[in-house]
Amino acid sequence: MLVFLYPLMQLSRDTVLSSFTVSGRITRVVMVLMLVAFSLSSVAAQDSDDADDAVAIFNEAQTLHENGKLAEAIVLYEKAINALPEFPEAEYQRASALQSLGKNDEAEKGFRRAVELKPDWTLAMTGLGSLLVKRGNFSEAEPILIKALETEPQNPTALTALVELRLMTKASKLFFKIF
Repeated sequence: MLVFLYPLMQLSRDTVLSSFTVSGRITRVVMVLMLVAFSLSSVAAQDSDDADDAVAIFNEAQTLHENGKLAEAIVLYEKAINALPEFPEAEYQRASALQSLGKNDEAEKGFRRAVELKPDWTLAMTGLGSLLVKRGNFSEAEPILIKALETEPQNPTALTALVELRLMTKASKLFFKIF
């Protein structure tokens, strides 16, 4: 905070006194606007740096994930999410790795967060819907999988999960004709 105030501490006595006159008020407003603009540009630069860091961490996690080092990948996905809380790709990949490790409660939360952050992303919808089918939560899984198929009709994973759901619930043959 002191860094932002430093330019103000360098003002001369005449500059400070002139800020109390009518023309000085304009000077004061301009100085405040400059200070706000400088502060906002610093925040924007920090956000950009955080996003770049999060993407770099995510890419490193992806490499670990691809090499089967799931626990290590999860740690890095979480680090990326901490750096950039609205990072649906990291949420999805973390959930996928958690599911592979059998940590389905945590995986479900991650898939839900990914869908929340990116509601029309069929990959996240399919991940959540498929997990819900495996957990026997058919009534919640069905509309999610149907939405995924409405968004992306040729989504084989969503279609497979929906067929599995219908088989497990002994749906009538009429339901299978819909898709």
